[in-house]
Amino acid sequence: ALYKLLKPGGTLVVASPVHFYKERPHAVETREILENIGFTDIPMSEHSLLYRRAGQFVGREIMKFER
Repeated sequence: ALYKLLKPGGTLVVASPVHFYKERPHAVETREILENIGFTDIPMSEHSLLYRRAGQFVGREIMKFER
């Protein structure tokens, strides 16, 4: 539904969950899912934009895509 809602060239920003178990990240395959339906990944930085507070078990990876 997101792909149909955005006009060609439209931008989608997603905060995807990243679960931490024993300090190892386990990300949801959001990037792969969105690329498979036609979105193009737009790198926002050389490094992943991962947000997580101390002691938190679930962080967020911020990603940007274009239709």
